[in-house]
Formats: sequence, structure tokens, C-alpha cells
Amino acid sequence: MFPFHTWLPAAHVEAPTAGSVILASVLLKMGTYGFLRFCLPITPGAAIGLLPALQWLSIAGIIYGGLTALAQQDMKKLIAYSSVGHMGFVTLGIFALNQRGLEGALLQMINHGVTTGALFLCVGMVYERSHSRELADAAGLGKFMPIYVTYLTFFFAVVAGLPRHKQLCGRVSYPCRSLFQQQDCGSMRRAGGHTCGGVHAAHAAAGNLGLAPTTPTSRI
Repeated sequence: MFPFHTWLPAAHVEAPTAGSVILASVLLKMGTYGFLRFCLPITPGAAIGLLPALQWLSIAGIIYGGLTALAQQDMKKLIAYSSVGHMGFVTLGIFALNQRGLEGALLQMINHGVTTGALFLCVGMVYERSHSRELADAAGLGKFMPIYVTYLTFFFAVVAGLPRHKQLCGRVSYPCRSLFQQQDCGSMRRAGGHTCGGVHAAHAAAGNLGLAPTTPTSRI
């Protein structure tokens, strides 16, 4: 949750591939599980009293994570900052305090664990061969590793929340609809957060497909 997860990108960058996968897929979910298992049942009064602040911090985390990820050139940092935004959707669903929000939070926790872990594995495969995680060094990779880039693009599409992917339901349909009841206000917030969550994924995928304006190298 913003602003308490500023340590996360540095931890992902310094950790080996297996450590990043475990951190993203398992350890991050322990915090949100704590909200569900301990915070809400044991201290419901405090949760209700801090509800507006927690909801706005979740929204701030979604926007902050998406915009900061968009500025990254290191693929691991890009995925790490996007995780901050994704977990913002989880906490937003939890503190909607209704069934639809909790269902969406649980779905997004599973979605994030699978897709983000897969992305870290994909980045680790390139890093083991090139010793670089820069988007510029991976530009045009699709010409040499088409199958790999196909899977990478698929996972980035899932992270972006494209229609017919599970991230769309966990990110938009459940937490946001359960929180914002007014159609106009809810649509604006959903569009803003969802766009921030998808643009950085498109940016990274375009670089690996050779569509981004970067200079390819022969390091891979």
C-alpha cells in the first residue's frame, strides 16, 4: 500500500529471479491476507474509522505504481512498480467492505501471483543470457526469440487487463464497481487506474517486439 511499499522495487532488483518470484507470488499476499484474516475481524471499528483514508491510499497506490512503472527502463523495476499498483486494487477491494469487493480482491491476489511471477521468470531468462535488464538492450528480441516473446507478450497483455483476461475481472469489475456506486465517478476512476496499469505493460512489450524507439544491441 502506498506509501509504505517504497522498498519493494529495490528488493526485487537486488533479489535473484527465484527470490523475486517468491516475493511477488507469496510474500506480498501475506500482507493482504493479514487485512482479511486479522484486521477486519479483530479491529472492525478501526477499519471502518480509517476507511476513507485507506481507500484513497489504495487509489494513490494504483496511480503512483502505474505512472512510476511507465518511467522505468529496467524491466524488473517496471514489474515491481506495477506490483504496487496491482496490490492497490487488492486493498481497494478489501476496504470496499462488501462481498463483491472481497471476491475481487481474492481474485486479483491470485491473478497477480501467477502473472507477475511469470513475468519475473521471463526477465530472469533474458538476464541470465545477456546480464542486462534494460529495455533498450532487449529491443528487437522478437526477431531472435519469437516463442519467448510470444509468451512474454501474452503475460504483459494479462497484466494490462485486456478483455477476456482474468486481470480485467479482478481489477475493474469487482473492486471498483463495489466501491464507486455512481456511474460517472466510478467510470473516471476505473479508467484512470486501469490505463495506468496497462500503458507500462504495452511499453515493455513494444520494446521487446522491436516497436519501441530504442537502439537494439547484440548482447543477447
